[in-house]
Amino acid sequence: MAQTLRANNLRVTVYDTDPVRRVQAHSQGFRTASTTAEAVRDAGLVLCATGNLALRSATSPPCATAPTSLR
Repeated sequence: MAQTLRANNLRVTVYDTDPVRRVQAHSQGFRTASTTAEAVRDAGLVLCATGNLALRSATSPPCATAPTSLR
């Protein structure tokens, strides 16, 4: 997903709870973030994808922090 977005000239920031995966994303040239808050700070659009339970409500910022235009 991140590669497709970047190929379409979108700014992509990758966050993963696994630091090894963040390093992998960084080595592929992606901007990475160490927290979800940092990842979404300047975001105009947030897309979440997971193949497991890595993304949980306890680690995700509440939807109330999303810009009004995205609610």
